[in-house]
Amino acid sequence: MRKLKCILIICFLFKGISAHVQPYETNKDYFRTSQWIFGDNNHVQFVKNNQSDSFLINSIEASAVFTNTDGKMVLYTDGVTVWDSSNNIVTNGLIGNNSSSMGAVFSYSEKDSIVLLFHTNYSLSTNKEFAYSKFKLSNNSIKLISKNNILNTQISEPIALINSADNINKWVICHGFDNNLFYAYHITDGEISNCAEVSAAGSVNGGSAFASQFDLKFSNNGEYLLKSNLNVPINQNGVEIFKFDRNSGKIQKVFYIPGLTYPVIGVVFSPNNKNIFICERDKDLNIYKFFPNDSALTIQSRKKIKIDGIKLEMQNTIDNRIAFGVLDSNYLTVINYPDNYVNYNLQIKGIQVKNLTNNGLPNFNQSYFYTPSIDFTYNYDCISNTIKFDGRDTFSAISHNWQIKKTGKAIEATYLTKNITHAFFDTGNYEIRYIAIKGARMDTIIKSITLYPRISRSFLGKDTSYAVGTSFSRILKAPSGMHCYNWQDSSSFSTFTADTTGVFISTITSQSFCAISDTVIITECINDLIVPIISRSRDSLYVAHQLADSFIWYKNNNLYKITKVPFLALTDTGVYRVEAAKKGHCNRSSANFDINKLNIHLISHLGNDIKVFPNPSNDDINIVFSQFGDYNICIYNSLGQKIYEGNTNANINISLLRFPAGVYSVQIINLKQQQFNTIILKE
Repeated sequence: MRKLKCILIICFLFKGISAHVQPYETNKDYFRTSQWIFGDNNHVQFVKNNQSDSFLINSIEASAVFTNTDGKMVLYTDGVTVWDSSNNIVTNGLIGNNSSSMGAVFSYSEKDSIVLLFHTNYSLSTNKEFAYSKFKLSNNSIKLISKNNILNTQISEPIALINSADNINKWVICHGFDNNLFYAYHITDGEISNCAEVSAAGSVNGGSAFASQFDLKFSNNGEYLLKSNLNVPINQNGVEIFKFDRNSGKIQKVFYIPGLTYPVIGVVFSPNNKNIFICERDKDLNIYKFFPNDSALTIQSRKKIKIDGIKLEMQNTIDNRIAFGVLDSNYLTVINYPDNYVNYNLQIKGIQVKNLTNNGLPNFNQSYFYTPSIDFTYNYDCISNTIKFDGRDTFSAISHNWQIKKTGKAIEATYLTKNITHAFFDTGNYEIRYIAIKGARMDTIIKSITLYPRISRSFLGKDTSYAVGTSFSRILKAPSGMHCYNWQDSSSFSTFTADTTGVFISTITSQSFCAISDTVIITECINDLIVPIISRSRDSLYVAHQLADSFIWYKNNNLYKITKVPFLALTDTGVYRVEAAKKGHCNRSSANFDINKLNIHLISHLGNDIKVFPNPSNDDINIVFSQFGDYNICIYNSLGQKIYEGNTNANINISLLRFPAGVYSVQIINLKQQQFNTIILKE
């Protein structure tokens, strides 16, 4: 909210860009800024279509519009009520205010068709909340999923939105009230992380309501952030410039522009991010030539242009201009060539309107105004540390080159296709270079990506049971070094102590802002199973147990096999144990059973190749020996009962037709008590 308010009645149709123009692939959201709806039923239409010019908005400052990729309006809001394109109310009663400066903005996830609306209450409210509401788009319908989800309290009015470095996900930024704290929330596929990246940077505006009414405006490339200051006579920091890291969400103050003697409302970067425009509310339009670099910022020169009247909020336009209002005028002032510091072409009455103008203009994702000649998106899978890269350009490149290397190291991989997938086998900082080529033209973009250790999907471990009436205390551990933790009770530590049965859920957000959830179920069980005892018969292990319905075998303390039958054919030496299991009952484990020698190995050493086939069988089996001799043959069912015994000194055929379907063990013993075991499944 700002102290000077008025009523705006505008219905304006701008003869603008054709909707048939296709946006470049480096900015597929180009047309999402084509509809401006603000003030009291104000409509500026930069892309002509057949939509109505009459809307229901009545806003002093807060205003946001969501359109589809061809410029057709879908939703609009004043921060309190949301309407669709037919002026039907989708929802109202939002935590917000139509006088909150830059107090509403829409974010869209194409992957799941989710629209998030972020909104702030105005500076005179008690709690000063920052909240969001969630909508689902489906088959030309709009469904409210939730509203007034509070992310923070004691927040100033403005909200800023920008794409993250991967050009898929987003960052939404707000600023604390009466402090110097920025809160950056990461948005992934329509879901927002509840744990913000908090940066203490810049000045404290002061605790008055007036001091919390300022603008936050990203450069179109997302590298810098401007913060205006209405308290210039008191706080001489004027306009502050911050460096923004689109990977981490961290904000760092790098420069401030002194010498501004009147309250500042409107601030904006030129489309090429090289000029800064600042409106002193009651005095001048200021233009600064801006030179960013890695170590410092330089303001080379400054121009002051006298404009009568009170200047208002500034905004980029879809056609690479800048527009702002002058209070109580019937026009929007336009800077036609803002990239040109010398010949910027200020047009005082650039867009004529029917009635008097007011403070606010629509708030958009600032990345919608950015169309570089070359770019790439990437999708980072933090489970496998695999990244899918998609190249983009504006000039229909015909050849492509990717170079991937760890920072300070030699190139480790190159690719020659436009879209690639690369698996990283190390962690640390990587440099990704993408080159798009067409004829003599060669454009290059470089991005830095930090790879962190892989995360297991089952980081909490296995479900478990405790005997009825048993006291227990199990510490559940999430991976260390995460950006934040969130357990089912909203606690935010890396560990959680479970001392009751139930379902325990941990959601972790990594340093690369991957969000992964795992669940552990702890139940009670009946502790009445007897301890299983393992016995050996030649090269098979047997366990006698009346109640168990399955057996979990371990070899050398690693899970080896789960069977329904109470025996295990041995194929190797080692330390074995078995757990008897039954649904609703506690598992009981046997003692360890050492296997140091197998007779099957002796047969192999003798060169004796014994074949049992077919396996599985539905009728009979054949036993073929490579070395003839005297053999004893026994067949056991799944209960360990002997169902056949015979002797032979030649190949033999045995019929199983009279036996029921099941799993059978065939034991073959020569006169030296050497044996060979196999399993036959009779269908």
